[in-house]
Amino acid sequence: MTKISIIIPVYNTEQYLEECLNSVINQTLDDIEIICVNDGSTDGSLAILEEYSRKDKRIIVIDRENRGVSISRNEAIQYAKGEFVCFMDSDDIYPTNDILMTLYQRAIEYNVLIVCGEFADFCDTQIPHKFKQNYGKNLAGYLFNSDGIVYYKNYQFDYGFTRFIYNRKFLIENDIYFPIYTRFEDPV
Repeated sequence: MTKISIIIPVYNTEQYLEECLNSVINQTLDDIEIICVNDGSTDGSLAILEEYSRKDKRIIVIDRENRGVSISRNEAIQYAKGEFVCFMDSDDIYPTNDILMTLYQRAIEYNVLIVCGEFADFCDTQIPHKFKQNYGKNLAGYLFNSDGIVYYKNYQFDYGFTRFIYNRKFLIENDIYFPIYTRFEDPV
């Protein structure tokens, strides 16, 4: 079984897409599938996705009319074959090549259904990027003080779902999907 399905909705992000895909295909965890849902892009995003899928068989491209990011993610959850799924925006990158391996290993080690990593912002537009991880009090939940089990009642931070991997079977069996919002879908 595939360990992680990475779900990437794509809409008119050709200027970021190659860097995003490179950060995924270069992960040390190679037992992954990369599901890219082209959500009616009108720029060169679809051509980039098709080129990458010809080079890397782990990349699956779903091309459809524009219906929104939530519907794209929900459809991809149903299509995914991974033990875990994670979500990535097409203008995001993984800052190191061991992110998915670390998250997957923690899921197995702690026998948990959801695992979270930390968050980093670009400091610049140069490649390779420099990242910052110093956040004000309101965004302190992006970082953790230790490695281990954290209960949501003690965490209470609703942003940054792209930092998590989720057991796919758990999501489907409990009917956990993205609500069909057109704005502010991240807190959900």
